[in-house]
Amino acid sequence: MQSNLLIFLALLCGFSAKGQEVFSVKGKLTEQTTQNPVPFANIAVYTEKGLNGGVSSDLDGNFTILKLAPGTYTFEIQVIGYQTKKLSNVNVQRNMDLGAINLLESTTVLNEIVVKGEAIRKPVEITAEGMTINPNQNISNTGGSALDVLRNTPSINVDAEGGISLRGSNSTNILINGRNSSISANLDQIPASAIKSIKIVNNPGAKYDADAKGGIINIELKKGDDLGTHGNAEFTMGTAGRYNGAIQLSHQTVKYNIYGGYDIQRPIRPSVSSIFRQSFGENPQTLRQNATFDRSSLNQNIKLGGDYFLGKNQFTYEGVFGNGKDDDTENRISNIVDNDGEENILRNNRETENGFSYDNALIYERSFENEEQSLKIVASNSGRDNTEKQMVETDRMNGNVLEEGIDQRSATREVRNISVLQADYVHPFNNNNKLETGYKTVFRMFDNDFNFENLDNTSGNWIEDNTVSNRFKYQEVVYAAYASYSQKFERFSFAVGSRMEMTNIQTRLFNNNQRNKQQYANFFPSANFQYKLNKKQELRFTYSKRIDRPGGWRLNPFPDIADSLNIRTGNPELRPEYIQSFELGQHLTLGRIDLTTTVFYRYTTGIIDYIVRLEDGIAYGRPENLNDGYDLGFEFIAVSPLTSWLSLNVGYSLFQRNVDGSNVSAEFVNSNLAWNTKAVADFLLPASFKFQITGNYESPEIEAQGTDVARYNVDLSMSKSIKDGKAKISISARDVFNTLRYGGTSFADSFRQERFVKPQSRIFLVSLGFKI
Repeated sequence: MQSNLLIFLALLCGFSAKGQEVFSVKGKLTEQTTQNPVPFANIAVYTEKGLNGGVSSDLDGNFTILKLAPGTYTFEIQVIGYQTKKLSNVNVQRNMDLGAINLLESTTVLNEIVVKGEAIRKPVEITAEGMTINPNQNISNTGGSALDVLRNTPSINVDAEGGISLRGSNSTNILINGRNSSISANLDQIPASAIKSIKIVNNPGAKYDADAKGGIINIELKKGDDLGTHGNAEFTMGTAGRYNGAIQLSHQTVKYNIYGGYDIQRPIRPSVSSIFRQSFGENPQTLRQNATFDRSSLNQNIKLGGDYFLGKNQFTYEGVFGNGKDDDTENRISNIVDNDGEENILRNNRETENGFSYDNALIYERSFENEEQSLKIVASNSGRDNTEKQMVETDRMNGNVLEEGIDQRSATREVRNISVLQADYVHPFNNNNKLETGYKTVFRMFDNDFNFENLDNTSGNWIEDNTVSNRFKYQEVVYAAYASYSQKFERFSFAVGSRMEMTNIQTRLFNNNQRNKQQYANFFPSANFQYKLNKKQELRFTYSKRIDRPGGWRLNPFPDIADSLNIRTGNPELRPEYIQSFELGQHLTLGRIDLTTTVFYRYTTGIIDYIVRLEDGIAYGRPENLNDGYDLGFEFIAVSPLTSWLSLNVGYSLFQRNVDGSNVSAEFVNSNLAWNTKAVADFLLPASFKFQITGNYESPEIEAQGTDVARYNVDLSMSKSIKDGKAKISISARDVFNTLRYGGTSFADSFRQERFVKPQSRIFLVSLGFKI
């Protein structure tokens, strides 16, 4: 730790800016109601002596004013279709980012027809690394969580348990504000209204953590971005008693920025499930299970933060504090038929859960004369302390005879913690080439203390079961350093780099003092090449080597006893996966339409997959290292604001998947051709109405031992701006045809199993949002 701090101090003291005192001011123009970018606006710069120059905003609404001497300025913004806006008495004493500047549409009434200035709507923006999602431009996200935003994102699939996969890979590195954070494990507790943007990096370069098989998903939370005092609030109510609310306030001057927010969510998640399993052999058995689940939660979050500007230095604090409570009830009926006859098992399971989470970060940034040069140092700590209590009552019926029931209970305390020290420096040699380098240390800890007891019906006492009770602790430290060099030519540009990571993992199972240590070092090269065929079309090739380290939940050998006939455990002997990833793509702009086409190939050695084995009528599942596997696919994304009243965003992926688990068993070799698509049609209607249709289809995808079922749904949403754009009311209907379900088929030589889960997916929501 001491050496890490010395490195940070050396970086902090080693860089200084020299030369004349001139500064730059940048910002982004957005339409106030929709937050869409406003392109091609004129920004005039005035001093007391008069006009001092000006610039225009680009296609994404961004602008930068260079070489301003220290002083006080007025910026006047003009564009056809919008009201002129002035920013007066802006004191420029440093490089400044004005953030998002909202413009009001101007209206002209002609024969009762309202003509408005046209803004380009981009809920999905294509970038050189992947894409950026703007949640507030998709009405169907209203009243939802971060998981709902991801469900509406091209290339991303979300399963019934909240598991996220990107282009078919369920191993993604999810960051909060660019940082590793414990709160990323509970994305359903982050409201969509608190998210500014989501950045998808499909094939990360050297500056990103190598632990990202499927890519990077960076969720950027909202903070104060505009000068002055601003705020907004949103409240949503839905079917079955769902509700959530959020409020955010900020105040920014040229010297400081402070912001805060509060949100509360009450999601309701009832569902039903069924399992049908046939086993073969000397004593064949048939199992039929039906279960109902009633799940409700109450989650609250407080967000605090601030920036302080001191010359060329910026000091930032970001904090999120959350509390969550869950109350789950499960009723399961199992019917078993074998050579010994028929048996029915009735199982009632009640779980209550309480958790507290936090995420704190201190950030230092230094600006330089050259905007391409930057220094950023981050120290962060996040954690979650969660307690779960479970009560299980089991009754058995042999024919018409009710046997004496079995009562069991458990208590689990789970503590997670992630601490990060990180420094990143970018040094440009000229306008065309630069060197990026950095250092990072990540400390992860996962501690799960599980106590399991059986009720003695004779004495009425609870007796601990030491064969099940246990404590499992996982600790991981990753030391990383990287360097990347990039250069631009007239049409060709490239970036090549490498990342070195040293990993130290220790696990301990306390009941038998079983310990497992893993230590290894790896280099992870990456390359990115781009070639512009013309102003409208460019080609891109990327390569990266990555790793997928099994985390605490996959290493934890504790059994999940929610279903005594289907038990899942972790595997403390797991080793990491290694991935070689290649992409070849093109980006084409045809007027208003952005088209991105990508061919990708991902080869994985030591692939981790769940394997189920049947013993004495009980299915035991745990993750195993298989030989290898690959995905070869094609992806197409079209972002198309076709007219002033219609925009269409479509994503389509097609990929061949092969999995070779013959090292575990010759029967665990599988392959299939899978595809998925998402489409969002956005209509601007008269009287400030908006209407949106979202469609999603995910074809069956294979695993080593089975195939998932297809998933598909359609959402409808409508919104209307009121009070001159200061308020908005939205109505959403999710999964209007009630088709969304999860599940699949698992197989082996000894059995075949079908499992389905049908959540309450047809949901109606009404939301009111307004600006303060």
